[in-house]
Amino acid sequence: MKKIMLTFLFLSSFILISCGPQVAIEGDLEESRIIIDEERQLFTIYTRVMNTSTLPSGELFLNFIVHHDELRSFLGTDTIVIDNRDHTPMSFTISAQSGYLISETFEYDETVQLEDLENAIEVIVYDKNGEEATRYFINQIEKEE
Repeated sequence: MKKIMLTFLFLSSFILISCGPQVAIEGDLEESRIIIDEERQLFTIYTRVMNTSTLPSGELFLNFIVHHDELRSFLGTDTIVIDNRDHTPMSFTISAQSGYLISETFEYDETVQLEDLENAIEVIVYDKNGEEATRYFINQIEKEE
């Protein structure tokens, strides 16, 4: 009987622990945007990643995936890895109920129609184990003159 009670307590504890709060990472679609500054000839990808849970995120990483043929050709890549000066992927953490801003800016001398850039850049956020935390497209396009 004692073994059954210990087994029951162990299983109950395991179930309760696994049902506890979990980190919830998502993209801020209202704040994320592509900005084209024609005067300075700059192309900026700007995104805000949010942690909507009550727990800190742990170590996260971010890549931009380029789904636009002209941009892919111009940038010379289909994946923009957010990295440090030594070219290792840059990690970041997000406090509970908070956000984290990331942007990349490139010199830009191409003429691309703004409406063509919708769904051109996808954001992928993943954890230190390579597991995807969230994925979303940037659909806000701005043109500065």
